[in-house]
Amino acid sequence: MADQRLFEIIGRITPQAPEDMDDLVYALRPRPVRTGADILPTPEPPAMSHETQEDARVTIGIRLCSPLPDAADYAMRLAALAAERDADIVILSALDYCGLERFGFRVERVVSESGQLAPQSYDDLRQFWKLDLIL
Repeated sequence: MADQRLFEIIGRITPQAPEDMDDLVYALRPRPVRTGADILPTPEPPAMSHETQEDARVTIGIRLCSPLPDAADYAMRLAALAAERDADIVILSALDYCGLERFGFRVERVVSESGQLAPQSYDDLRQFWKLDLIL
């Protein structure tokens, strides 16, 4: 059976996208001097919980090279894959915003696909996340 995190991702999937209000909010209230404290107040980032768990789960890397036309549909398919195979999903994207961040997937930024460092970037991420497969 899938873990609770997967059900939380499925619960967030909706075709409605949030409006970007950063420009409006930060015009009224400037950014804090100590960045990150208001976003990640816990001492350990949640993405690192993968390293502390010693289990036999498969980790699949999904490579995104272009924007998704329907991010909600793609997210539901990935969540179904993760639940069916009892796997973790890590998104590898060269895009600034791929659209899957809002659902709670782990998204790693890689060097541009056209750059010479792209193969090294994928290799580093494969080792860090212990990726069994990159699609």
